[in-house]
Amino acid sequence: MPLETVNLNAGTWSFPSSGQTLYFGCGPDFGGSEYVIPVVRFQILDSLGEDSAYAPIIYMKMGGTFQSGLSNQWNATANIFGTPGGGADDSALGVIKRLGGGFYEALQKQVMNSVGSAAGAFASAGQSGKANFEYLQRKVFNQFQQLIYSGPIFRPFSFSFSMKPTSLKEARAMRDIIQTLRLASSPGQRADAAASTEESSNDPASDLDNQIEMAVHASDNTYLSSGTASDASYSGLEFDQLIGAQNKLFDYPDMCKFQIMLHNNYTNELTTLFESGRCVIESVSVDYGSGNKMTFFDSDTKDPEYFPTDVSLNIGLKETQLQTAPTLAVDSNNTMI
Repeated sequence: MPLETVNLNAGTWSFPSSGQTLYFGCGPDFGGSEYVIPVVRFQILDSLGEDSAYAPIIYMKMGGTFQSGLSNQWNATANIFGTPGGGADDSALGVIKRLGGGFYEALQKQVMNSVGSAAGAFASAGQSGKANFEYLQRKVFNQFQQLIYSGPIFRPFSFSFSMKPTSLKEARAMRDIIQTLRLASSPGQRADAAASTEESSNDPASDLDNQIEMAVHASDNTYLSSGTASDASYSGLEFDQLIGAQNKLFDYPDMCKFQIMLHNNYTNELTTLFESGRCVIESVSVDYGSGNKMTFFDSDTKDPEYFPTDVSLNIGLKETQLQTAPTLAVDSNNTMI
């Protein structure tokens, strides 16, 4: 019986409004207000961090919050100068013996009925009776703890936008912006591995893809023929036919970078307050019923389109370059926040 190929995850796709500029909360001239307007500009990059000619440029009026922070890894390490009570003479029992015979005999009598001997009590507690000694003496050995620096942590960013389109045109822009960010944050899969093989003769990247495919295919044959899986009753070739060779690998999602700007209507200039490095998009969450207001725009056509009128959009990003004092010093010279 022939196997039916399942390629649900594979296929071609494109950004909405490909190569255009999308505006939300601000027009192309950023006008309409006597105030200085804060604007965030998103530029989608490919998975290698290069400019994408296919993705739209996004401008949105800042609303809600913008959060970021610098974090560093500091780990507490105990006994940096050695473990107290580790040697025979430096054990807790040895310390007690040095306090004098009278103290040792009194302690021995204390534990005689329950354990049998002070030495037995110390051994039962582990670490040569360190815990017993600390409890009875109401003193704690100095663990010589130190904070060890492990390095910086990638800088996270989060945006919160309250999107309330005031026209059908702006509602379409909102939909395309959300879809663009969703697509950029998601992995891709090739629609046709066979076509990639045919085009690989002059493409080193495709040759590498083919080598990876061959390696994965070989491992499938080994695994499926070994009988280690209870349901592995078909060959590696049949496995390819069932799931499609292109389903074995995910392409990396796209990246992005952003700028926070101020537009002054009087000078018609944009001043950059902050500019990120290359970022990955970790999360895109959308609340379509923000404030319990589930209402829609109607395109008023024969085949109507509906667009929500009140949306909360939250974006989580993480910068791909680590921040150090030199890079932050350069940033402080180029940006204002």
